[in-house]
Amino acid sequence: MRAVDVAPFLGYIFIANILDAGLSLQWIKMNVAEEANPLMAHLIDIDSRLFLAVKISLITLSCIILWRFGSHGAAKVFTILAAILYTAILGIHLIGAFDAGILAIPSQTELKERLLELWNISRQWISLQIARCYT
Repeated sequence: MRAVDVAPFLGYIFIANILDAGLSLQWIKMNVAEEANPLMAHLIDIDSRLFLAVKISLITLSCIILWRFGSHGAAKVFTILAAILYTAILGIHLIGAFDAGILAIPSQTELKERLLELWNISRQWISLQIARCYT
């Protein structure tokens, strides 16, 4: 198997897991979705802090184990599969946010206005920094 450094993938999995946990709790709180994992759903029913602690601890432990054995082919495969799975999970969260009306794609006119505003703010900031250099 080709040399693959699992560390960046594990970092991504760790961050994606935290995002997944937070977004899952938010969707449940808003009655937009339910937790798909029955064990995790039960933990949420008991206490959302317990859910967070268990979910983050389990994935962190898994990342540590995969990192420790990262030179083995199986660990590399599991790491890449987990990263793909979390990408799909975050994609589902994103689709859910659009479906629930939480996120909206701006129109072309709105996008142009926002970019122009950002450009003007950036230009003013740069001008201010240049002026400070010469005073």
